[in-house]
Order: sequence, then C-alpha cells, then structure tokens
Amino acid sequence: MNLPAPRNLRPRALSELLDVGLTLYRDNFLHFIGVAALVNLPLGLVTALLTTAVFNGTVFSAADLLTEAGSVRPEAIAAAALGAVALALLAASASLFSTAALLYAVHARLAGLKAGVLDAYRNSLRRVPALLGAYVLLSLAFLGMFLPGAILIGVAAFLFGQGGGAVVGGVVLVLIGITLVFAGIGFSILFYIRWWFFKQAAVLESHGPVSALGRSANLVRDRWWKTLGFAILLTLLTSALRLTPDAITSVPIAIFSGLEGQPSFLLTLINSAVSTLTAILILPLSAIATTMLYFDHRVRGEALDLEAGVADLEQQGARI
Repeated sequence: MNLPAPRNLRPRALSELLDVGLTLYRDNFLHFIGVAALVNLPLGLVTALLTTAVFNGTVFSAADLLTEAGSVRPEAIAAAALGAVALALLAASASLFSTAALLYAVHARLAGLKAGVLDAYRNSLRRVPALLGAYVLLSLAFLGMFLPGAILIGVAAFLFGQGGGAVVGGVVLVLIGITLVFAGIGFSILFYIRWWFFKQAAVLESHGPVSALGRSANLVRDRWWKTLGFAILLTLLTSALRLTPDAITSVPIAIFSGLEGQPSFLLTLINSAVSTLTAILILPLSAIATTMLYFDHRVRGEALDLEAGVADLEQQGARI
C-alpha cells in the first residue's frame, strides 16, 4: 500500500503509546466503529438469531434430535455440524476483511488522511489472501509445536490399555509427551510474540504469507520482551472490556434460567447482541494499539522517523 508514513513519529514508552492510541480512537471513534461494524454487525446479528433460535427450541427441540428408539438422528447431527462450519467460515471471513480494513484505516488516520469506511475495505481487499495465508501458516506452525507430544501421549494411552509390560513403555512415552507439550507451550509463546506484527506486515507492507512472518520476526528481534509486556497489557485491557458487559448481561439470564428452566429468547438475544457490540468496540482499539507499537519498532530499528522527515522535505522542495 502506498500510504505515507504516520505523522509525529518518535520513540515512545508503552504508556505513551497506549495514551496516543486512545486519543486516536477517541478522535476517530465513529470512523473506526464504522469500519469494524460493517461486516461484524451483520455477522453478529445472524449468529445471535441462529444461536438463540436453536438454543430455545425455535428451530427444533431436543426431542427432534432423537429417534423413537432413543438414538441420535444422523441427519440432525449433520445439519448442526454444517451450520457450525458455515458460521465458523463466516466468522473467519469477517475477521479477515475487518482486520485488513482496520489496519488500513489506522495507518491512514495516523498519516493524516481522511479515507472513508468503504475506502478502507476497497484499498485493503487485495491484501486479504496474504493475510489468510499467514494465518494458515501460523496455525500449522502452532499445531506442529504441540502435535508430537499429543501423539506420544495418545500412543501411551493405547499401551496402557494393552497392560503387561507395555505399561512401562507407556509411562516413558507419557513423560516424554508431557515434556514435549510443555516445550510446545514455551515455543508457542516465543513465536507468537515474534510473529506479533505479521498482520501489519501483510497488509501495510504488502508482504506475502511467509515473508510477513519473517518481517515480524525481524522487527521483534531485539525488542521481544517489550513486545511481550505490551501484549500482556493489551490482552488484560481488552479482556476486562470484553468480560464486563458479558458478566452484567449474564446475571439476569442466570436468574431467569433458574426461575423458568431456560432463558427467554429475548434475554439470550440481548446477551448475544451485547457480545457483538463489545467486540466491535474492542477490535479498533486492538488494531490501533498493535499498529502503534509496530511503527514504534520501525522507528527504533529502522529510523522510520528520519526517513519520513526526509520524504517530507523532498515533497516540500518539489512544491517550491
């Protein structure tokens, strides 16, 4: 993307990055909410309606899942599975499009541009395949970190079932498997932080899936602990913002569930709607915060502020 560098670039402390990010969010609140809501609000409404309809027996009751003999109807299970897969694909698609658009919108506003909501989606659309590819690679990498330990534990469970001398081998495999699982946890944290900026690399710098992960690793190389601290702080903040409304709306649902045996359709719908609206409010905040840190890493590691200053001087000279 050919967006100019953000204005007022300079190294900042974590607290200052969050303060500047919150100010940017406040000053452009409606714009960022519009970008996040364009695809997430319709998806949230569809998901809420389907979930509450099924949960409250509007589509089918629990008895519809069973045959007269008491066995589960295969067609009912298949329909439920297809519905779950469809919703998961819709959610993943919405996440990809809104993430790319939000990153573009944040960069544009940091650069002083006034791109609209549709402009953010239109200009970021071509980066969605690269973002999807990076997500797939990331998922496969994390799967590979845990798969060896899980396989060994599974084999150990089989050996335990055989009894006799196989139990000794099972114990050895369990110990090795548990060790590998803990190693996988450590490696997953290490690489999760190293790849923290893969979305910015894919969307804002037009990197492909593989190079986006490598680009992020280069940016984080000498600032891993700072990135980890920022990630923990951001996770705690967004989790608190997400859980508070859910906890408030869950109380009346729990009360009415105890009185009536199941929550009313309206209360369940309200709870789903609140969750969707909360997510729409949090998504821009997360995108702003991570992008602010991304540019801070570029300033510290690549002197992006000096590069941007030279570009501004060249533009001024060209106009003169």
